[in-house]
Amino acid sequence: MSRKAASLSFVLALSMALAVGAQAGQAITVLSRSFARIFLTSLDDFTWPSSQTVVDANGGVHATYYDTQSVYYAYCAADCGNPANWGRTAVGDTETFDGLNLPALAVDAGGYPRLMRYDDSVYVYAECEAGCTQAGNWTSVTVPLADQGYVMFPDNARYFALDTQGRPRFVAEFYEGGFVYATCDGNCTTAANWHDALIDFGPDVYFDGPQLALNGSGQPRVVAINDDEQLLYAQCDANCAQAANWTRVTLYDGVGEFLDEYPNYSLRLDAAGRPRIAFYLADASDTNLYYAWSNAEFTSAASWSNYGLVLPSADKRTLDLALDGEGRPRVAFATREGDLDLAECTANCESAAAAWQVEHVETNDELNASDPLPPDPGCQVSSWLVGNYPSLALDGAGNPTVSYYARNVQSCNGHASNNARTIRLATAGTTPQPHYDWRLYLPLAVR
Repeated sequence: MSRKAASLSFVLALSMALAVGAQAGQAITVLSRSFARIFLTSLDDFTWPSSQTVVDANGGVHATYYDTQSVYYAYCAADCGNPANWGRTAVGDTETFDGLNLPALAVDAGGYPRLMRYDDSVYVYAECEAGCTQAGNWTSVTVPLADQGYVMFPDNARYFALDTQGRPRFVAEFYEGGFVYATCDGNCTTAANWHDALIDFGPDVYFDGPQLALNGSGQPRVVAINDDEQLLYAQCDANCAQAANWTRVTLYDGVGEFLDEYPNYSLRLDAAGRPRIAFYLADASDTNLYYAWSNAEFTSAASWSNYGLVLPSADKRTLDLALDGEGRPRVAFATREGDLDLAECTANCESAAAAWQVEHVETNDELNASDPLPPDPGCQVSSWLVGNYPSLALDGAGNPTVSYYARNVQSCNGHASNNARTIRLATAGTTPQPHYDWRLYLPLAVR
């Protein structure tokens, strides 16, 4: 069932006609906050775009990323805007198909990292209990899957999670439809302790790009898209190795992966286990960022509501959603101008009275000013582009930390090439203040 509906087009159409200060419902305030920003990787590395960042209960920041040689884990205990406070290690080699590794990271209640990656047609789980910036303290295992030859590689870093007991679970797309749900309940570096089940909803019911979240009871919730560019939601409450115990619902039309790349949706659960999703539509003419939620009966399309945020248009439409301790959404996204922005809801987030604020995390102009790269000999100009493929994490006070992709592009006699590819990381400093004295009111239609 499509929930995009005419009202979402109404949001877009009205926004073009609104003047500054027009009263039309939802308020968006532009803010300016101090961020400390660093390069998480060397500019000499050929780093792939995807990273994942987690903030633990003590405020320590954990990150994973990968290049053409290795998958890395990085950690900082405090003052993480200072590069000297970071340590890193290679956790594994990227092997032949290095671009497909897409490592996913989670941290247990004790602050110990767990990492899942795809490695030449198999999934590899790794964990560490101490001294985790030393390679020798990591233990890895290839996860045995019943139908390994039909299990697809990931296309996002949100397919892996830990339950409240620190037990790992992950989902993977299955070639013939549905997805694999894999679990381990203890001693997870022993292959025999992993179990998987094919969650098959029938012929041609595909779950492309599945993302996994677990509620406080460890019950899995999954979002994905199908071949008809529809956003799907699925859940299980008990005995989840049995496909019959899973239920699903089609939520929205037109939510395919933009340019067939990284998914343009992100799932989180609030403290009560209620799902929230941020997403873009695949239609390039619709530049809204949508926020959707359900507070009960999650597998009934009628129980879901959404609205569109009229924000700066996105580049590759990659985004990441996080919820603060009060369940308020924050969304990191890349703009078409080559900047990384953060949208934050401050009040009434699941209603027509929602108030949002937006700020720059980093702009390409700022990075060009702070860390210019000269063009190679024979090239005329070089410039940074920042912001794609963000990973957003919040500490206990709701302060954001974001890792994201940055590349330096140079022009050489009319030909463009990448001069550097790296991961940036930004941590929030001062409390945000209004950047300039105006407020833009944008239309909001709740469905």
